[in-house]
Amino acid sequence: MKTAVITRPYQVSIEETEIPEPEPGQILVRTTISGISAGTEMNLYCGSNPDLVRRRWGERFVYPFVPGYQAVGQVVHRSPDVTQFEVGDRVFTHGSHAEYTLAQADNSVKLPDSLSDETASLLSVARVALHGARRGRIEYGDSVAVVGMGLMGQLAIQHARLAGAGSTIAVDIDPWRLEIAARLGADHVIDPHSDDPIKLMSQITEHGADVVLETAGAPSAVPLAISLGRYGARVVIVGWHLKPISIDLAEDLLYKELDLLPSRAGGMDEDAPAHVLRWNKTRNMQLLMRLLTQNRLSTHKLITHVFPATELKKAYEMIRNRSGQSIHVALDWR
Repeated sequence: MKTAVITRPYQVSIEETEIPEPEPGQILVRTTISGISAGTEMNLYCGSNPDLVRRRWGERFVYPFVPGYQAVGQVVHRSPDVTQFEVGDRVFTHGSHAEYTLAQADNSVKLPDSLSDETASLLSVARVALHGARRGRIEYGDSVAVVGMGLMGQLAIQHARLAGAGSTIAVDIDPWRLEIAARLGADHVIDPHSDDPIKLMSQITEHGADVVLETAGAPSAVPLAISLGRYGARVVIVGWHLKPISIDLAEDLLYKELDLLPSRAGGMDEDAPAHVLRWNKTRNMQLLMRLLTQNRLSTHKLITHVFPATELKKAYEMIRNRSGQSIHVALDWR
């Protein structure tokens, strides 16, 4: 079978490997589409992800390794102890960029016919955006600014509106991404390169945003997000940051008594009972599937490129060099 392998920074190839056999609790999926993460995955490709050194997930990211964690396909085999899936079921998994991928059945989701493979390939990122919006504790009528209009930000600003935001403000330095955000329902857009963001925010909201979600993952985005919040605002760090960030504690944080909130991926695991942890990863995913199948969350303008799987290197380089206007990029294994 064909499998993507990163051998060292900036070096990826498609190799022939053996089709694996499911172990207890696993399913084997014939991949149709796999989504590329423009954040975590690209940092692994570039060698800048700290987990290459920290080993937070054991030896998973030791060169050479198989990248990817958003795979869609059809179940072709399952371990005898797996009962929630049948051979032939179409599923989303946290599998890798490979023609066949092994996945934990408990972390996989059966897909409705109304949800396309391409849309399903961004489910992991969409769940992270949903959890970030939850962390902001958005109240009905709140003004919500989102800094960073990549895939995460485009989805987060829609989640904010669905959560009851009275006005949504998209912030990015890319006019094309701001245009997409406006088409998908953002009430206002701010380009910090061409506008005074604080002045413009005060005109839009009078005193600053009630909630600010930082989804850019860039060091400059955090102090910008903090500056856009009003007194007592909730600022949520959703972006994945690889380097220390400098802020003026007194001016940026203490003076306005901001709540600075971290947001961890797509929510906590299912360890806590439902009456303690209402919204864990599984229930967030169930809600996300409903929003997508009901067309309450729009993705049609966000899936910008689908490459043949053999052109993974080309897709990586396009994302890294920003040589094409892209938001979500996927690989076709059919």
